[in-house]
Amino acid sequence: MKTFKGDFDFFLEKIKNKEPFAISRNNDGEMIILNNEFIDLTGKCNGEFIYNPNDPKHSFFRERLLDSAQYKGENYYVGIACRCCVGDEKHEALKLLTTQDDNHLTWGNIFVNGNYRRYVSEIMPLFSEYDVVLVTNVNANTPALPFSKKIVKRFNVGTNAWMTNYDLVDKMKEYVQSEQITGKMFLIAAGPFSNILIHELYKVAPNNTYLDVGSTLDRMLGLGATRGYLSGADTLNKICIW
Repeated sequence: MKTFKGDFDFFLEKIKNKEPFAISRNNDGEMIILNNEFIDLTGKCNGEFIYNPNDPKHSFFRERLLDSAQYKGENYYVGIACRCCVGDEKHEALKLLTTQDDNHLTWGNIFVNGNYRRYVSEIMPLFSEYDVVLVTNVNANTPALPFSKKIVKRFNVGTNAWMTNYDLVDKMKEYVQSEQITGKMFLIAAGPFSNILIHELYKVAPNNTYLDVGSTLDRMLGLGATRGYLSGADTLNKICIW
């Protein structure tokens, strides 16, 4: 039976042992897009993303997000919103939508809520043992990151990155292929674009580790406490269930 702690330990060991893998995480926002529903978070925090099912131009990007959720790879894992956060019906529907087997599914919020303190104390220090490629908000400042000196490449994104910065897919694929990048840690914080980038990069360079780190580094990057758990909300103690 899956447990929040058990899956965290599984990925922690992979990072410790430098076993390449990828996690593409779908939480509430990605779930709404995958369900083909309207969402506009462009005015939230540092500017997030929008999806309008009535805009034909948006359908391409939803399809790419769906591709990332349904892709099958030996060390490719898909995170989904858990039943205690979105309810049984939506959780089960996401399971079916991804078409993944249970071994390749995990929590979309595996690094936050009740696992966040362990993420900071046990996983984050391990980033210093890798060369790090960082994808983050253009306004982010990296000096406060404990692994800042290990960042070998940075790619910037802005508001609604999965549409406005989509050219980064080809740029990053060119980077990993032309430089024959292997064994590096890719930390990607770009909303639903994280899922798409992780999928596209894993396909061409599976011998790196690709983590959708979401908002976990926001305070250290000077972007503020963009989520409740970053400011000590009760969710820090929440042990999510499968």
